Amino acid sequence: MFRSSGDSKDGNEPPDLIGAARLRAEQFSGVLRQTRAMMLANVCNALVLVVDFWGTRQFISALYWATAVFCVSGYIYDRHRRRRRGPRSISQSHAARRATLNALALGLCWAALPFFFFQEASPGSRLLIACLSAGMLYGGALALASIPSAAVAFVAPVAFACFVTLTRGRDGHYLLIAAVLGVYTWVLLRHVFISAEQLRTRVMTQIVTEHTASMRMRKLQASGLHAMGGMVTGLAHELNQPLTASACYLLTAQRLLEMAPELRPASVSETLDSAAAQIMRAAGIVRQLREFIMRGEPEKGFANLHDLIREASEVTSANISEANVKLSLQLSANVDRVLVDSVQIKQVLVNLISNAIEAMNASVQHELTISTSLMHDRAIRIDVVDTGVGFSEGVKENLFEPFATSKTDGMGLGLSISRSIVEAHDGKMWAESNPGGGAVFSFVLPLINAEYEA
Repeated sequence: MFRSSGDSKDGNEPPDLIGAARLRAEQFSGVLRQTRAMMLANVCNALVLVVDFWGTRQFISALYWATAVFCVSGYIYDRHRRRRRGPRSISQSHAARRATLNALALGLCWAALPFFFFQEASPGSRLLIACLSAGMLYGGALALASIPSAAVAFVAPVAFACFVTLTRGRDGHYLLIAAVLGVYTWVLLRHVFISAEQLRTRVMTQIVTEHTASMRMRKLQASGLHAMGGMVTGLAHELNQPLTASACYLLTAQRLLEMAPELRPASVSETLDSAAAQIMRAAGIVRQLREFIMRGEPEKGFANLHDLIREASEVTSANISEANVKLSLQLSANVDRVLVDSVQIKQVLVNLISNAIEAMNASVQHELTISTSLMHDRAIRIDVVDTGVGFSEGVKENLFEPFATSKTDGMGLGLSISRSIVEAHDGKMWAESNPGGGAVFSFVLPLINAEYEA
């Protein structure tokens, strides 16, 4: 109702200076919005009372009283108008004291109304005084609700004067009204403090939310280059396998061409076809990555998961033979129809197979098993089991984290990307230790029933 504020050093304010300033600004903003209406109500109510006392012995006294109300209201409105034209920075504690003193001045003016005029007034005038006092109690509490000290400074004098006046004559009706007035005042003040607490909670919640959003934005900005580098390294990781395989096929084709036709152990054309297939696979990875970035979703189609597993095994067959690994496919699930991005799921399988082969380099047994099973009617489970060195419980917690790797030349992105792909297909991936030594990497994909596909 009276002044805005700057920083606060009040012990009751929030410890954060920004929060304290924001809270006080919200408090005074709420009061300032009500200032003009409340001052107008003061002036109008005072005029009504002066008109009511016209021609009575109390007219001159009522005129003096109305003049006091006009002066106080005019002073407060003038301060309000100056504040809106050119704000001046003052401390929050000073602003709070100013608002409380202004409210107290108005409260004392309205407290004088029942205290000095009620007893000698006519029944009609008494009713008017009671109505005006009750209205000002409510209006003042409502307008000053965001600043409890100012609300109490206005409401307390008016309520006390009305209570004393009503109980002075010891009339039963007036005593009953005084009791009702006490309850009414208590309800008003309770509402004031509840509103003030709600305002404080709302403002502090907004500050925390804005601070959290600001911190997230800063982290995003700070990690922009890092995220771009992670995308590049992830793409390099995914392209490395098909490009390496195609290079091996091309090198093999070159050596075959150097041999006499009758001594060649394999067909040159078939070897070149295999190299071309790997190059097309790399192109497919780039295309899928571009579409995933643009649309945010994989390009899904109906496929048989067992066929994808066999294709992934064929892609890695050269590495399997070179590492002397015994591959066993136990595709026991009698239903394997899924809605997936075939390129991405094959990427997952190839990555798991390649990791298993590398994990068995230092082990005695080189056995790799890929199995499928039905978890229930709507999901199929794939297990990739190796007999490698396995992993400890401490390593297990970070297996799927980006850039977490135990390889000297690894980037730690394969498992992270694989899990992201599986989750993008509404699946789940996890890892467990193999009881016989090694590790078990498993993931689950939802099945598609024949009715949905039709």
